Amino acid sequence: MKVDAKFGFAQPAFERALPSAISAARENGTASLAIGHSHTCTSLGFFTEQLARHGFVAIGFTNSSPIVAPPGGKMRTIGTNPVAFSVPDGKGGIAMQFDQSTTVVALGKITMQKKPERPSLKAGHWTNLASRPQILTRHWQVHWFLPAAIRGGALGSWLSC
Repeated sequence: MKVDAKFGFAQPAFERALPSAISAARENGTASLAIGHSHTCTSLGFFTEQLARHGFVAIGFTNSSPIVAPPGGKMRTIGTNPVAFSVPDGKGGIAMQFDQSTTVVALGKITMQKKPERPSLKAGHWTNLASRPQILTRHWQVHWFLPAAIRGGALGSWLSC
């Protein structure tokens, strides 16, 4: 099933579709829910957790605008493309949850840095045009993010693609 968020936030669209998605999964053994034309979804685990609390293993993916340079790259070519999954514990709770951006730091954390009361994030999350790691301050301009480093280096960047 698919839901049109009408260029609003993903959460109300998800809330509207959740009963139908649960019903379809119970009836068919599986279900797929796509939310389109939406604004940021924030924490993707928010959605998968709700489904797991109803007894379903839930996997969530989303795309985003290009802001990540692949290892060795000097141009934004891929998005932060978060991935999440939640596994029920059989008692209405969560046995396991995974929720991760595919970059070293999530875009939401960068955006929050614009607030003056927030401390700066450390260098190594993004680079400047000379490909040098940058320390983020309130007066920032991110040229591109670095991909997540699973076991170091470029190995984790495949998740972003």
